Amino acid sequence: KRVGSSPQSGTISVEYEDGSSELLPNQFVLIATGSRPQTLPFLKINHRNILSSDDILQIDTLPDSIAIVGGGVIGLEFASLLTDLNV
Repeated sequence: KRVGSSPQSGTISVEYEDGSSELLPNQFVLIATGSRPQTLPFLKINHRNILSSDDILQIDTLPDSIAIVGGGVIGLEFASLLTDLNV
């Protein structure tokens, strides 16, 4: 899976391995790529609506929805936590 973002338009583009793609609306995107925050060449962390796992721990208000990029332990933990918080 490959993910790209257009923060100005409020959408994120997801390209799947089979070649299909879709645009998903988003308010915030959490990038969870490993044990410490990393930048990705196709999705830059801007600390406003493209957040690292460190950033998400410091936000004052939970978003209505979020896209999590990364399926490692940290990404899964945040997915579980945010689901429990009805995000």
